[in-house]
Amino acid sequence: MKKLTTCLALSLLATLPLKATQYIFENFDVVVNDQSALPWSASLEAQLGVFAPGFTPASANLTDWASQWVSTSSGYYDPSGPEWSVSLNLSDNTDFAVNQQLYLWLFDSQAGIGSQWSLFTDASWLVASNDGLDPTIYFLDFTDASAALFGGLDLAVNSASTSLVTGGGSAVPDAMSVGWALGASLLAMAVFGFRFVPASHRVGATQA
Repeated sequence: MKKLTTCLALSLLATLPLKATQYIFENFDVVVNDQSALPWSASLEAQLGVFAPGFTPASANLTDWASQWVSTSSGYYDPSGPEWSVSLNLSDNTDFAVNQQLYLWLFDSQAGIGSQWSLFTDASWLVASNDGLDPTIYFLDFTDASAALFGGLDLAVNSASTSLVTGGGSAVPDAMSVGWALGASLLAMAVFGFRFVPASHRVGATQA
């Protein structure tokens, strides 16, 4: 009977949800404007996470962010509230080192060029020692130490903003950009009379 009771207890534990350290960001005051300074009418996605060690997010490497981003988070910004609600659950410190800086990434798409993003951080948003058996909850919000590394944040008027991603990084140019560049080159050839000169006829060329 004792063995049966032990087996039943273990089976019950196996069906329970995995406990984890939780990081929850919530805000009900800050309104987000788009790149044209108009309030967003559509919901946006939001994630809490970290960047790979050695990578520092900046406007000069925007299109590298997605490949360096580490997150299992899910969340959203709902303009009807407004309401920000984002959660990150971690059962250990794999990929999330103790005291590593956490970031809040707000976006309409993570596709890169043409998307609208905001990236926020705060000195108090740090990864703790995560434990799958200890469901500690860390509640995060904007503070006086919060800053927007991309986009904008003005807590004096409870306002944030997204900015348009136009480049930066090592992303492959999209088809539209390549097509525009080719069209511009053809136009220049037509207007200025540029013509192709075979290599064998160029100044200084040598023939085999």
